[in-house]
Amino acid sequence: MALVTTGRIMSATQANELVPVFAGRLTIAQASIAVNSNRAFGLNLKDQGLIALIGRDLLANCVLVYNGLDGSFSLSL
Repeated sequence: MALVTTGRIMSATQANELVPVFAGRLTIAQASIAVNSNRAFGLNLKDQGLIALIGRDLLANCVLVYNGLDGSFSLSL
């Protein structure tokens, strides 16, 4: 990923924090999905046991079905 700029985020765990913004490619190998992004915010999510969060800006172009009973999901572009 290439550093593009910085940006501010606000969430349940980060309050108005300045973070790096990258351009790169998101690949979900198990779902055979790859998407180019020019705005991926760099966050440290290890403490929460996460690798990445997929935002509504990406999900707005997809159909996401989540089955909470068995923890499975379907994501299509």
